[in-house]
Amino acid sequence: MRLITLVEMYQWFSTTLVFYGLGLGVGNLGSNLFLSNFINAMIDIICYILLPFFMDLKCIGRKYGTVWTMLLGSVGCFLTAVFDYLENENPENSSYGILKAACAFAGKFGVAGTFGIVYVHASEMFPTPVRGIGVGLSSAGGRIGGMIAPLINGLGNKTSWLPFIVFGVLGLGQIFTAFLLPETLGVPMLTTIEEAEEFYHCPENFKKSAEEKQIE
Repeated sequence: MRLITLVEMYQWFSTTLVFYGLGLGVGNLGSNLFLSNFINAMIDIICYILLPFFMDLKCIGRKYGTVWTMLLGSVGCFLTAVFDYLENENPENSSYGILKAACAFAGKFGVAGTFGIVYVHASEMFPTPVRGIGVGLSSAGGRIGGMIAPLINGLGNKTSWLPFIVFGVLGLGQIFTAFLLPETLGVPMLTTIEEAEEFYHCPENFKKSAEEKQIE
């Protein structure tokens, strides 16, 4: 359970940092600040309307839901950095600015999805006696990420594309650590610590999606 807790703390740390980093960085996209914030808010609303259907798909679930959504977020961050660099090198070409904003918003859409899934995944991961403590520790990792996010954005004062690279790398780390967690979709809520330890030590829970478990 200690490993699960540490992995969850990093999951929340990286997700929250990238989520708030992209949200606070909309002013660096070079477009209208008010329009960017409006689009940013609409992205979150649309994402959270679609998210319950997405993460309940048996071929996706909680574990691979975080993988795919954060993959979209990381790719969006890296592409934003690329187009930001190209825009700085070719300021006369306005298309790079449009592509940069589009990739940033796509990345924000992906990370918003991850942010919603980790809440559900963490609550299903910990047994009832320590569920509040486990989710609280995970959330504490997220709060640390939220505090660091503005500092990462500050790196853009000298190198505008650097924060997006940092966000993308942290997102990749989140993806890799997700494979250390079991799939919880369709699994009854864990009620005792002993039941949780038995669940954690079953390799099949880490290798298979909810759809594969149902087939068996």
